[in-house]
Amino acid sequence: MKIRLFILIFFVFLEIACLNEKPIENKKMIKIMYDLNLENEYFKTYSYLDTLSLNPSYQNFTFNQILLQNNVTVADYEKTLQYFYKHPEAFKEFTDSLFQYAERQEKNIDLKLKLLKDNKRIKLSQPVR
Repeated sequence: MKIRLFILIFFVFLEIACLNEKPIENKKMIKIMYDLNLENEYFKTYSYLDTLSLNPSYQNFTFNQILLQNNVTVADYEKTLQYFYKHPEAFKEFTDSLFQYAERQEKNIDLKLKLLKDNKRIKLSQPVR
């Protein structure tokens, strides 16, 4: 009887410890969520042009590809989401970091576009030999 009680208590504490576990570090999770958001925006914007993107299995494929690129399993992704659900303060810090990351990415894209435009102007204005 005592052994059963001990085993029960052990598994209860093990379950509680697993609930407080966040398998994916914030930096990697930020990149994953950013990429997933970009993919979602692509589907919303261009899905009327691409009938393949309307297929749910294709959308699931892209989700799995993003996780695979970051060496993350679906189970770890879901555990991390559960962790954030149970820890709202950590989730708020995460979302703040995610928004800052997105702003930096947008600035980098704007800078690259500006450099590309400037480079084309230089090439167009140079005389042909």
